[in-house]
Amino acid sequence: KVEESSESKLDPSTTDLHIEFKDVSFSYPSRSTPVLTNFSFVLHPGKSLALVGKSGCGKSTALKLLTKFLRCENESIQIDGVSLDEYDTRKWRQMVGVVSQEPCLFTGSIRENICLGRPFTHEQII
Repeated sequence: KVEESSESKLDPSTTDLHIEFKDVSFSYPSRSTPVLTNFSFVLHPGKSLALVGKSGCGKSTALKLLTKFLRCENESIQIDGVSLDEYDTRKWRQMVGVVSQEPCLFTGSIRENICLGRPFTHEQII
């Protein structure tokens, strides 16, 4: 089980959000071969990144690692040079936006789908 929140963890909202995957490798227990092997990238603050590839190449796994739904065996995912494990999980997930390849809209307006029940101003949404 991945830890949800802890007062002793770092607050990610105080970082510059320089994200680095450094030689990330990951295997599911049910698979004989790794999904990711020495996978690396750097995402600079304010920039976007698209993970593109064939089905099964590790795109979703990389996102699950980044959002802490899966855990790396080593500290190879870093935010501003600090292991992702050191950051509060709940606060981290609130800061990360992921656009899936499969669109999913809930009942309601586009605005309500974007806000997901949180009180955002019009300017924050745009």
